[in-house]
Amino acid sequence: MAGVLRVMILIGFSAGVAAAQSVSPRLAALQQSLLDGDSKAPAVFWSEVITTGAPLVEEVQGTEEVLVTFLMRSEAPIDNAVVFASVLPDNDAAKQRLTRLQGTDVWFRTYRLHRDVPILYELSSDGPQNLQRDPLNPQFLDGPMGGSVVMPRGSARISLAVSHPEGRVEESRFTSARLRNERKVSIYSPPGFQPGRTHDLVIVLDEDVYNGAVNLPRILDGLIAAGRLRPAVVAMVGNVSREPELSCNADFSRMLAEEFLPWIRKRYKLPGRGQATIAGSSLGGLAAACAGFQESQAFGRVIALSGSFRWRPAGDPEPEWLTRQIAGVPPRPVRFFVGVGSFETGTPREPANPSLLTAARHLRDVLKAKGYRHTYREFPGAHEPLSWSLVIGDALAAVQSTR
Repeated sequence: MAGVLRVMILIGFSAGVAAAQSVSPRLAALQQSLLDGDSKAPAVFWSEVITTGAPLVEEVQGTEEVLVTFLMRSEAPIDNAVVFASVLPDNDAAKQRLTRLQGTDVWFRTYRLHRDVPILYELSSDGPQNLQRDPLNPQFLDGPMGGSVVMPRGSARISLAVSHPEGRVEESRFTSARLRNERKVSIYSPPGFQPGRTHDLVIVLDEDVYNGAVNLPRILDGLIAAGRLRPAVVAMVGNVSREPELSCNADFSRMLAEEFLPWIRKRYKLPGRGQATIAGSSLGGLAAACAGFQESQAFGRVIALSGSFRWRPAGDPEPEWLTRQIAGVPPRPVRFFVGVGSFETGTPREPANPSLLTAARHLRDVLKAKGYRHTYREFPGAHEPLSWSLVIGDALAAVQSTR
């Protein structure tokens, strides 16, 4: 009977967890200590958490899964404590409420996830409008779309903690006569860079994300030091009017090909006029693919992560405009790397549009049918910079392997 009572208690304090086996063993042990009369158990628990960090990540024996338990500490009742992360089963923050462990200051919610899924999350004691980083977790991504981080096992991003020779990042301004505007540009040059030598050239859209939360410069340092990537000059291009410019805007593509590439080559004395790589994610992934397709003489390699390939121009009755354009003409001399997260299945605002995952699969099928050289990757992640930071290295190496 005591065993049955204990299971009932565990299920009771695990509100919102699908089954008893999804209960955190560490919280179960804390609950048992309280039942045994150990009033100091919560203080000991928090002392351990402060030392080891949150959330709790516990193996599920015999599986490739882990239990991830998000924590918050409060003596007072909290009406609207939530955790929000795109990869969680309930990706509506209003449904991700934390529960109080009765008789303690421990608030929690446990999820059972595959161990290779990276988690970018935020917490709030006041509902989904006031999400913030987890004060108990020292690992985080800064900048736009940032937050606290739980890394999968064997993650390449761990290499960011290793000391490598560092390249230089120079901030500059670029003025376009075609678009009549000026934008910020952050330019990475590799360790030991010497003007006049041949280097690969990579253009990356959404400078604020890739020079921020993704931390592309340090990823490049690690890849080059490990011999996985040839030294490259990487220009991260900022936005002026993001949606109009990145929505398959032919003028924007032409500006990059006819104005920006000559400017960056002259500034860094890069010899030759060979094809460059263009990369981006989300709407930037769509823009990168469009630029490669529209200006293939300038951009021979495209990296599109979580691309918004369901996009269509205003007034067009059908989604996936770019995929339809690629299907309708002879193949062009462009190599594609198309990556998309397995969690990018959300319903779009326009019901007729497919999810990002479905649209990426459609593009893959068209590229294959048309005979394009391409790499397609579905990665265990969501529409966020943490996922992009884990796949961008493989993408660069893949497109760099063929000139």
